[in-house]
Amino acid sequence: MSDCNICGVPLTKDNWPGWAQKSGTYRCQSDLRLYCKSYKSRHKDQESYREKWRESARRSSWRGRLKVINMLGGQCVHCGETNPLVLTINHKGKREKRDQHSGRRFYYLVLKGKRITDDLEIACMNCQIIYEILRGRRYKDIPEYVKPMLDAYFAARGRTSIVI
Repeated sequence: MSDCNICGVPLTKDNWPGWAQKSGTYRCQSDLRLYCKSYKSRHKDQESYREKWRESARRSSWRGRLKVINMLGGQCVHCGETNPLVLTINHKGKREKRDQHSGRRFYYLVLKGKRITDDLEIACMNCQIIYEILRGRRYKDIPEYVKPMLDAYFAARGRTSIVI
């Protein structure tokens, strides 16, 4: 065994944590505790920096999302809803493996023209769920009595149904 680099106490299994042994850190447990406390006090402002970064990332994501929604028409293609809080970007058909991007990266690729938009449409959350039900991807055992309700939903909005 060795001695602690800070206080010179002989390091044993009782006062030398296993992770410190593996990483090659020659400090006893009490010195490691003091170091952790001083590290936290020296880096208090890092948490505020992280929160600022998270907020910046959220703003950037929303800006990109709104730009993509406007680029693709700005309203639900099925019912005409325009509230961006309930609009989603729907993939018509099956997504390819190479296009599995989401969030800011996805918005960036669409806005820069590096991602084709032929298979994308804007749908509100209600219409997207109905689309997924009719495709058979959700609630596969949909009862027959629900289909007239869906027809009535779209008839009230001047549409016949969702085209799959």
